[in-house]
Amino acid sequence: MTTHKYHNESPQSQSAMPKSTEASTEDSSVDPSLLSDSSPPISNNLPNKGPAQMYYEQHNNELKILIAMCRGTTDDGGNAIFTESDRPWKDMKVSTYRPSAGHYKSEILRRANLASSEEGDNTIVLPRPAQWTLTKILRWLDNHPITDRFDRIFLKRALDEFKGDAMSAQSDRLRESDHIEKKWTGKVPYLRLIHALADNDEVKDAFLKRHDIRPGRMAIENRNSNDQEPSVWELMAEYWNDPAFEPVSEELPALHSDFISSEVLSHEKVAQLSPTTPEKCEENIKSMILQLNRVILNWERSGQGGGVFDTLDRSDEDSGNVTKRTAFGMFANPTDCVLDLRRSVVAHHRSYLLYLWHMLEKHDLMSSSMQQLLN
Repeated sequence: MTTHKYHNESPQSQSAMPKSTEASTEDSSVDPSLLSDSSPPISNNLPNKGPAQMYYEQHNNELKILIAMCRGTTDDGGNAIFTESDRPWKDMKVSTYRPSAGHYKSEILRRANLASSEEGDNTIVLPRPAQWTLTKILRWLDNHPITDRFDRIFLKRALDEFKGDAMSAQSDRLRESDHIEKKWTGKVPYLRLIHALADNDEVKDAFLKRHDIRPGRMAIENRNSNDQEPSVWELMAEYWNDPAFEPVSEELPALHSDFISSEVLSHEKVAQLSPTTPEKCEENIKSMILQLNRVILNWERSGQGGGVFDTLDRSDEDSGNVTKRTAFGMFANPTDCVLDLRRSVVAHHRSYLLYLWHMLEKHDLMSSSMQQLLN
């Protein structure tokens, strides 16, 4: 039986062949700059299109076709021109670049048919990879690498161009992600926001008057007026974003273990977050107040909250009688036990809600915060 060999049958036959004989008869006309990473685009360098380039273009420059052709193929230094552990491949979804078994099978037939036509022997029995396992498919490709110099140059350059584009796109996405607002985690950004509200009389006054302007066309138009006073949310955002704003949290060991000691809430601790906006300040404050309202209700329903409602005397102007009114969530004369038990109705990672509760009481902002929820 006659054994037929493909001209690129195995790595052994390739390595045993002198480099001068590896290249085609046209190699002497190849510009050395073709092997340089800084060369111009492929189409401007290669004097003719080789089989690999024509096949790639026939398949609409599909990346998986390109990588399938790279299987088993090396550069002049013997290094694989495609390594999956390199960037950008390791940062990409495998499904976006890894060839399927079908791609590899087609590449086997392409190489085999090309070798048969080059030898001019139509009697060569071509491989039939339809039922082959993936291991056998990859082994065949590794043992029959592409050796044509123009093809190898094209594959390396096409792959490098795609890598450059992909890495550039990844860098752009990373830069964009720096401008995308990151979710607040931990207590510091919330405590800083609470102090942006509580540490300045102008902000507190704006907070108490935030519902005074009724919504309407004139109110909306006045928002864009230069004479319009900044809203409480604009003031809070300005403070929160200001590196010079360095509030210090209070020492409240009875409230929660997170407040055993005071802490400087510096801008440096939130610098990795995107600058906040007035809209975000409003959203976060309203969300915290809503959560705090649920906490107070749970506390009252638990039966532990004997001090939750502060009984206030109010005289009835018509009858002169003294009536009793309850202030939601306020403590008349809280004991250490009451303060200590308050944390039992708050999830540990939301200790900032207890701090908000404390600060709203301390700065007489509780009734203004809760009135919209109680109405």
